[in-house]
Amino acid sequence: MPYICEIPSASDSCSAQTTTQPNGPTCPPGYAYYGIWNTCYKYVNVGMSFQDAEINCANEGGHLVSIHSEDEDEFVDSMMHNFTATDSIWIGFKDDSTDLSSIRWTWTDNTPVTYTVESEQSRGD
Repeated sequence: MPYICEIPSASDSCSAQTTTQPNGPTCPPGYAYYGIWNTCYKYVNVGMSFQDAEINCANEGGHLVSIHSEDEDEFVDSMMHNFTATDSIWIGFKDDSTDLSSIRWTWTDNTPVTYTVESEQSRGD
């Protein structure tokens, strides 16, 4: 399945072959800058497993994308639909539980889970 990587803009991981956007931040080639989060995103249209996609993102200094707001969710969704008609991609949301009796959702970059589509829907947004 395709996936989206994210890395912080102008981080040490961006030091090799970065490109400067008009407003100053740097992202590696193939990455798109999103100013609200000061983050670089890359859509990868290569089918692979969740684990392999995360490894590839980590090799570029990042992780599978973690989504922390409605605006970031919309940006990722638009990015996905700009490249393909699929509605399925890997993101960094995973079940980190150690047994089958409970589910413990986490992000692969270890940021807190502060936003889910369900949380927006339950508020009536």
